[in-house]
Amino acid sequence: MTLPLDISFRDFPYSKATEDAVIKQASSLARFQAEIVRCRVKLIQLPRQQTPIQSVRVHIDVMTRHDRHLSGHATGEDARAALCEAFREVEFALRREMVRGQSKATIGAKGGM
Repeated sequence: MTLPLDISFRDFPYSKATEDAVIKQASSLARFQAEIVRCRVKLIQLPRQQTPIQSVRVHIDVMTRHDRHLSGHATGEDARAALCEAFREVEFALRREMVRGQSKATIGAKGGM
């Protein structure tokens, strides 16, 4: 089973290299694959009026099998660096969800508190 991944480019020039970088970063979430139902990655080119330097915003939305919505955001001049930062946020959120789920399961197995 592969990670359900949707990649969109908004005012950001499409390139195979960028798409491959997104796929590579998304594959780092493979250890959470059983938890992930959907992963959407948006790369958005910010207008020059908002920033003096051409910047990209990366927005990642992940839906887990427990109907929890997690997201990661990053903005920067370098798309790859912004991708890495946003995926780190998502990975951190997924780890937190797993720990929370394990804690609830442990409490439930002990009869609640």
